[in-house]
Amino acid sequence: MDVLTAMALVLAATFVPLIVGSSVGVLLGGFVDKRIMAALGVGILAWLFIDLMSDAIQLDVAQGFGGGWAQVALVLGFIATFVVLVILDKGFSSPGGLPLVVALLAAVSLGLHSGGEAMDIGNGLASTGLNYMLGSETVAFITHKAIEGLMLSAFLVAGTSKPSLKNAALVSGVVGVMATVVTPLGYFAVLPSTYLLAMASGANVYMLLRLAPQALGEDRTKLAVAFCVGFLLIYFAALLHSG
Repeated sequence: MDVLTAMALVLAATFVPLIVGSSVGVLLGGFVDKRIMAALGVGILAWLFIDLMSDAIQLDVAQGFGGGWAQVALVLGFIATFVVLVILDKGFSSPGGLPLVVALLAAVSLGLHSGGEAMDIGNGLASTGLNYMLGSETVAFITHKAIEGLMLSAFLVAGTSKPSLKNAALVSGVVGVMATVVTPLGYFAVLPSTYLLAMASGANVYMLLRLAPQALGEDRTKLAVAFCVGFLLIYFAALLHSG
């Protein structure tokens, strides 16, 4: 399989489930309190952080002080990504709803995550061809993307402007393009995906800190349930991957 075909497959497997999930979330946001949607998104992000840190080999902490420059690169990638996103988000410490730029930064953050996964898919396609896309891992990946799209929609529903399917397509497109562009890095085995996933871990912390305040409210029971639903949705998708 050539690299362009691999890129096209990654784009389809990323963008389609993302836009489905984000569109469902936007439509759901028209009937559900935006704080419930935010709590749902925070629950998804909580598991994604655990998942990402595992994929990023926990920033090589098991190596102690002997991880060398690779360990330094992982840690710096984590920290630098978080700091850059906070700097770009000029309203990071401001109360109130989330402007569209925050949803776009969240899409970039998720793009780093999806990019790391796309590198692994690209590597698998280069070595085994289309057969790599016919296993349970692909089903798990597509399921993950749909749930992550639901999480992205929480940034739109909690936004200062009215959420729209157009914006759902926009944020999904950002993630899809980022995943597609970095696929060749995995296809040609340029570098391990752990570096990009370490950056994605730092970006995930940014998303958590940005979305969590939108989930605060007086109805603690509903918010707790929404958090648990989001957490379990992505957890069960991870079980599918493990199986």
